[in-house]
Amino acid sequence: MDATQQALLKRHLADVYVGNLPPLLQPSQDVTQNDQKNLARSISAFVVHHYCGASVADACASVVDDFGDLGIDAIFYQADIKTLFLIQSKLKASEQFTQDEANAFCQGIRKLIASDYTGFNQNVLDRQVQIDAALDDCERIQLVVAHTGDQLRQYPAQAIADLIADPAHGEERLVDPVLDFSVSDIMTAFREVNAHTRIDCRLTLFDWAKVSGNRTAYIGMVKLEQLAQLHIQHGRALYARNIRASLGHRTDVNRSIDNSLANNAADFEFFNNGVTALCNSIQGRRGNRDSKSFQIGKLSIVNGAQTVATAARRVGTAGAASISDARVLVTIIAADAENDFGQSVTRARNHQNDVGKADFVALDAEQERIRRELALVGYRYAYQAEALDLTDPTIIRVEEAAFALSMLLPDPRLPVMAKRNAASMQKVGQYPYSTIFTPALSALELRNAVIAFRYIITRMNEQAAGAPTDQERLAYRHSAYSVAFVMMKRLRGQIGGQPPLSLPRLAAAVDPELDNLRQVMWAQTQPISVGRNPLSVFKTQADVSAIIRAAMVEHYGLQNNPALQPLIALNIGDQPYPERLFAYLSNQAPQIGNLT
Repeated sequence: MDATQQALLKRHLADVYVGNLPPLLQPSQDVTQNDQKNLARSISAFVVHHYCGASVADACASVVDDFGDLGIDAIFYQADIKTLFLIQSKLKASEQFTQDEANAFCQGIRKLIASDYTGFNQNVLDRQVQIDAALDDCERIQLVVAHTGDQLRQYPAQAIADLIADPAHGEERLVDPVLDFSVSDIMTAFREVNAHTRIDCRLTLFDWAKVSGNRTAYIGMVKLEQLAQLHIQHGRALYARNIRASLGHRTDVNRSIDNSLANNAADFEFFNNGVTALCNSIQGRRGNRDSKSFQIGKLSIVNGAQTVATAARRVGTAGAASISDARVLVTIIAADAENDFGQSVTRARNHQNDVGKADFVALDAEQERIRRELALVGYRYAYQAEALDLTDPTIIRVEEAAFALSMLLPDPRLPVMAKRNAASMQKVGQYPYSTIFTPALSALELRNAVIAFRYIITRMNEQAAGAPTDQERLAYRHSAYSVAFVMMKRLRGQIGGQPPLSLPRLAAAVDPELDNLRQVMWAQTQPISVGRNPLSVFKTQADVSAIIRAAMVEHYGLQNNPALQPLIALNIGDQPYPERLFAYLSNQAPQIGNLT
């Protein structure tokens, strides 16, 4: 678990669990120390919630971790499977679960299964009747060690194994082996935080048929109102694996769908291309060939989002004409939306519609990971094409994330690429997308990059609005990406940190430097743009590379740097740009600090 993952996990623990834990029995006068103790206690509640399926309240109530816990941090009885869980947890990324901790855990277990409560703290004593009842009723006692190490080391694991195998305590219900809930299990559970709700439902298909072949699929007519109700109940989760969510009611396509529903609902099936959905299971329950109810597990609509969302909007509008007569052709395929075949279905079904290649970014699993992580820090990440409130600063669009992150790279082609064709930045498997959106990308780094990028672009637009001449106004407007390319290098250290960048501190520290860079860039642009529109200049790679190089040298104070001339004189061969030169310039950017 790296530092960023641990920071996100701790934030989640603090936000969700800490406030619901039993109060500390011996709180310190040092509030910070209490906070750290509660954070360490909360990992047990996290494990009970995610592994045992308990509610957050019940998971927190299971925590007995405090002075005098005798090595047992949580006690939880899962009645439906008659299993008593005894848990010890450790939230320290830099330390392994130790022999002493294993011995303490074993000591506490021996006393507990013997109903010997001497030495236990008040948290355990308050639950004595409940624990005794669980010990009487349970069929299994599962020991759990939750920790942020890779796996239990040999000697701690052996100590617990010896306890389980020891005939002296006479307890045959101890499950062998101990459940080693290591960092990989914690991170797997953590990635499910803010996951879209799984949709299990029933749909009635009319005039249906089962597709023969090596895959299970059904085709039939379904009342559109049924699908609309799923949208009303589940929202964006219904399209979690689609390349687009609802684009709103103002698009030509959605207006046309709404018009058909308003004027000819009974014949709607003849005017619509239909809906495609994936699921992981589909079973017929009752009915016949004319009409049959199907139980569907993990439904996801991968084509037809506009049809269903438009119908839902009409159903939810007071006074709107009924759509009860409207039916739509639906194809339901048993295939996990996240596996290769499911993604191939999504891609193929949508290639026939008016979508761009950039829309298929929605099929990249890294985008969903980033969405979940950003949700932990209060941001909504929109990586599907959909209708959005562009004024909401807590919404981050995938295209601006691509812009912001690409400006941190040393490649001077990127500002031109962003200017010429923004969608080219979002093509999965191609450069620069494949360089930017990697498993190593932190959601916190993405957030900070977007905050910085937005600030720079906003300030350049403000400067353009107040420029004294049309030529200067156009230059400021069209050079914004090039300015961001130079300035973002100076914010790299702060962008890579965990705290969010502060807009007041950006204004205080960056604005004077940005004003200097703007003037440097304008001085470099003027001689090139004589008789030309600055838009043409900043779409021309040779011009932009020359302007950026000169601006980086001057703005970074490298005019007398002895390493530059040899790098400038290097023959770049078949390189797409002078890679060593721009890598060196980027690395020499003087850092601006104190921005968080």
